Amino acid sequence: MLLPTLVRALRTPRLGWILLIEIATLAFLWGTASWLPSYLLQARHFSAAQTGWLAALPFTVSLGSGLLGGLFIDRVPQRHLPLVLVVGSVGAGACATLAVSATSATVSATALILAGGFWGLQGPAIPTLVQRHAPAGSVGSAYGVVNGVGNLVSAFMPTLMGTAIAMDGGHGFAAGLSLLVVTQLITLVSAVVLLLRHRGPHAGQGRPLPSTGPAVQSAGQATSTAL
Repeated sequence: MLLPTLVRALRTPRLGWILLIEIATLAFLWGTASWLPSYLLQARHFSAAQTGWLAALPFTVSLGSGLLGGLFIDRVPQRHLPLVLVVGSVGAGACATLAVSATSATVSATALILAGGFWGLQGPAIPTLVQRHAPAGSVGSAYGVVNGVGNLVSAFMPTLMGTAIAMDGGHGFAAGLSLLVVTQLITLVSAVVLLLRHRGPHAGQGRPLPSTGPAVQSAGQATSTAL
C-alpha cells in the first residue's frame, strides 16, 4: 500500500510548482538565518548586542504574519489561495532589495524585518496547496515529498550566498543577499501560474477525507448543505 500511495502523491497536479515554492520559501529562511547576523554586524556595523535582537526580529514578526496569512487563506475562495503568495513574495522581494540598496543602516534593518513579515505570510499557503491538489488518501505523502525535497535543495542556499559574497569583492554582501530576492521572484512566478491554473481538484470539497466514518461524512454533508 505504501508504493501506490507514493505514486498517487507524485501525481499530484501542480506538484512541480508547489515544490518550487517550497524550495524558494525555505531557501529564504536558511539564507536569512545564516547570513543576516553577519550582514548586520559587518556590513551595517551594528554592535553585537544590537545584531542579536535585530537578527531575531524578522522571525518574530513572521510568527504574527503567518497567522494573518492563515486567516486570509481560510476566508477566500480556494482558487484565490495563491494571492497570499503573490503579496508575500512581492513584499519580501521589495524589502530585501531595499535592504541591500539603502544607504542608511536603520532603513536596511527595518526593511529586513518587514521582509521577514512578508515571508511569514506565505507559510500557511504551502500545506494548504498540497491539501487542495493532492489526491484523496495521499495528502500527507505529498506534503512529505514537498517538504523533504524542499529542505534538501534549500539547504544549499547558505553555501550559494557565501560563494556569491566571496566572489563579489566590490559589493560585499550585496550579491549574496540578492539571491534572497531571486527566491521571491521564483515564488511570485510559481504563484501566478497556480493562480491562472486554478481548476485543479479541491481537497475537502465534494469528497470525504480519508478514514472518516459514515457519521462524520453525513455531518460534513449536512454542514456543506447548510452553508
